[in-house]
Parts: sequence; C-alpha cells; structure tokens
Amino acid sequence: DVVAVGGGGNTAEVLLGGQAATSVALSASPNPSTAGQSVTLTGSVTPGVPFFGLPAGTLTFSDNGTALPSGTVGLSGGAAGYTTSSLAAGTHPITSAYSGNAAFLAGTSAALTETVNQAAQTIAFGALSNQSYGSAPFTVGATASSGLTVSFNSQTPQVCTVSVTTVALAAVGTCTVQATQAGNSNYAAATPVNQSFQVTNESQTIAFGALSNQSYGSVPFTVGATSSSGLTVSFNSQTPQVCTVSVTTVALAAVGTCTVQATQAGNSNYAAATPVNQSFQVTKESQTIVFGALSNQSYGSPPFTVGATASSGLTVSFNSQSPHVCTVSVTTVALAAVGTCTVQATQAGNSNYAAATPVNQSFQVTKESQTIAFGALSNQSYGSPPFTVGATASSGLTVRFNSQTPHVCTVSVTTVTLAALGTCRVQATQAGNSNYAAATPVNQSFLVTKESQTIAFGALSNQSFGSPPFTVGATASSGLTVSFNSQTPQVCTVSVTTVALAAVGTCTVQATQAGNSNYAAATPVNQSFQVTR
Repeated sequence: DVVAVGGGGNTAEVLLGGQAATSVALSASPNPSTAGQSVTLTGSVTPGVPFFGLPAGTLTFSDNGTALPSGTVGLSGGAAGYTTSSLAAGTHPITSAYSGNAAFLAGTSAALTETVNQAAQTIAFGALSNQSYGSAPFTVGATASSGLTVSFNSQTPQVCTVSVTTVALAAVGTCTVQATQAGNSNYAAATPVNQSFQVTNESQTIAFGALSNQSYGSVPFTVGATSSSGLTVSFNSQTPQVCTVSVTTVALAAVGTCTVQATQAGNSNYAAATPVNQSFQVTKESQTIVFGALSNQSYGSPPFTVGATASSGLTVSFNSQSPHVCTVSVTTVALAAVGTCTVQATQAGNSNYAAATPVNQSFQVTKESQTIAFGALSNQSYGSPPFTVGATASSGLTVRFNSQTPHVCTVSVTTVTLAALGTCRVQATQAGNSNYAAATPVNQSFLVTKESQTIAFGALSNQSFGSPPFTVGATASSGLTVSFNSQTPQVCTVSVTTVALAAVGTCTVQATQAGNSNYAAATPVNQSFQVTR
C-alpha cells in the first residue's frame, strides 16, 4: 500500500510497507558558475516520518542522467556533498539519487539546472630577446591560463615568419610575434599578446686561407674566400708596390711581401665583416740562360760577337774563362792564341730575378793557315855579287830561305850566293808557330848565266931585233889564265907567255881568255909593238 503523506517543492514523502518514505533535496553553489570553476553539489535526505531517524546510505549525483565521476557519496547526518570542476559550459540538469536501505525508501531529487558559463583565459607570453639576422630559427612558448595550447603568428612577416612555435628571421627590423588562444567550448578566446624584438644586422666572418709564396714572374693567380653570410668577398692589395689585385686575380709587381686583404661590406642584413689579411712572399724568380754552341775559329780570325738570352729578359753578360786563348769585351770575342776558348754567359739578376746559373760554351781556336808572298827573281850572271831576297808571310812571321840547288847557288839567311851556272831555285818557308800552321813553301827560280869577262893587257914596248925573248902578261876579270898568240908570226912568235922576235916589223900579240863553264870567252885584246933594226 502507498500512502501519500504530503509533499511539495523538491521533497516527496512516501510510506511503503514497512519502509519510511524519504524526501531528497539538492542545491548547487555557485550557480551559475564558469567552466573550470569548482561547483559544490549538496544533497540531503529527509524521512517522511520523523521518528524514523536520519536515513543512511549514499547519494549519487548525476548530470543529465549520467553519474558524475566519483559521484556516489555516503550520507553523513542525512546529507552528502560533491565538488567538481569538470562541468562544461552550458546548462546541466543535475539530480541527486538516494540509494535507500531497509528502513528508508530510495528517492531522487528533482533536477537542478546548473548554468556553466565559458571561462575567461589569459596568455602568459614572456619577452623575446633581440636576435642578429642569420641566427638559427628558434622556438617560442607561452601558456594560457586555460591550459589550452597557445598558437603563434608573425605580425611582421617581412621581418620574421612563424611556423607553429618556430620563428625564422627574414630581414633586419622589428619582429612582432603574436600569441593567441582561440578558446573552446569552455573558454572564451584569450586576448592576443604580442612580443616584439629587434632583428639586428648579423655579424659575419671571413674565411680566407693562407697563400703560398710565389716567385716573381709567376703568372697571375686567383684567390678565394667565403663569408659566413654567403655574401661575395672582395679583395684588395695592401702592398700595391709588390702586387695588385683585380677582382680575384693577383698579379705580381715586385719582390717583397704581398698582403691581400679580404673584405665584405655587409648589406641591409649583415654588418661589415672584419677584414682578413693574408701575406705571402714574392721571391726572386729563377732565370735560365740560352747560349748556343760556338763554332771553331782559326787563329787570326777577326773578332766576332756572341749572343745569349735570359728567360728574365735581362741583358746577358759575357766573360772569358780562358783569357790566354781569348778575351771578351762586352759581346765581342777576340782570339789571343790557339787552344780551347771558353766563353761564359752570366746574368746577375736584379731586385726581382735571382742570378742565373752561368752557361759556358767552348770552341777550338785552331792554327791559322798562312801564305808566303815571294816575288820572282831576276836572272843573274855568274860572278854577280851575293844578293838578298825577301818574302812576307800573311802571319807576319819571318820567312826563311834555302837553296833547292846548292850546286848552283847557296843561301845564308836571306843572302843568295851564286856557285855555278844553271837554274838556281830558292825556296821560301814559314814553319808556323803555336798559332799559325806551316805555310806552303814557295819556290822562285832564276838562271845563273855565264859571266862576261875582260882582259887587261897593257901596251908592249918596242923591241930591237935581236933582243932576247921576253914575257908578257895580262889578267882576265874572271881570274882565269890569259893565253897569248902572235897575230904576226913572220915578225914574232909567242910560246905561252914568251915572245920571241923573228924579224923587223910590227909584232901584234893577242891576249885571249876562252872562258870556262862559268865565264864566257873574253874579247881578245891585241897589243902591237915595233921590232926595229
């Protein structure tokens, strides 16, 4: 049997069999509330018959018929409380159900509408440090009081961009990052929070490696360097008297220390880099001499010039390594003797070129040939006095003479003495010396003819017939014996040199010299005298 005892509002009084009816009341505080705010639900169970005492058991709190988490709470003094902050924004029909027991009937409160409004939220976004352009992307962070994830965007995309939480720098300037939280069903959108920082010109460095030493005269070469900014590096010479730079090409100008400077002036995003210098030594360039072989020369050849070139283009000098054989004046070689002439070519270098290794060229100075000029000799008559001959050698050396016909003529030094009739052949020779080869002998021949001779036969005195025989005498210029004969044998006779008178008259004695192999017959000479009574 059911007996309605009474009721009204949020209570119900029921008596069923032996169990007392109960009345369940429910309240909420605060109401309305905001999402995330703690709401305390309080339920109480009142018995319909007071003398039954206070009900025991549990109350279960439900939201729209679904028990709230851990929402079953034991009664204490007929009441139980439950606190939650998990109610979403909106309206929530909350009920509290009594479990009942042996003494009391179960019961459920009328639904209580709990209004939960969206909660406000704020963003905590700390200040950002200034960054230099070129710095690596970095992450930012912020928290929302709601605990919801904060989103980020760039308010200055020309200076910086944002992807999720990563900020990448795009240019120098002011970068403004905005933190937002759009809210959800429980939280209203947060007021965006901006943080700005300066993107400053990034410092940059230059990587410029060491340069190798170069010898003067080396071909121009290129240099290279990189900047941490990736911008193009420029180069200049700090020692233009030693080297010059055009773009990236270094040309050597002199021996010394060449200092090349690498610079990067920066741009709108990068500050100028600290210049970097690299120095290297420009050393004297080695040089070589090209000096061709020299032809052999015969002694007495005229002076001649020699030539050589140096790879440096500098003038080559010459000297004689054998001055007893040849001498050198500038580029002219003069021969001094037979032998090996060694001419040395040198280049002493200058401020840019090291001395070249000397180059020697040798040639033979051979004996010079010579000729003899020996003129024709005139025919000579036997008995002619000794005479001198002369000849010259093209070498200037003394010519010697000898007789190739000593039975006809003899030669002493330059004097020719005739010895007999015939052909006299005089030979001129020049034996040469250390510088001249022997000349080809030259012969000159002439005829030695019979010498004329004369008779000196003095006058004869008149003789009287009957005078005894007497001798006559005469001499021949040849020295040969003079013979006599009578041209008037009826008046006188001659025997050898004795004249005998034969009659009165004119006696003519003739003196003769018939000559010999060397002398022609002399012209007879007559002398006459009177043979008187």
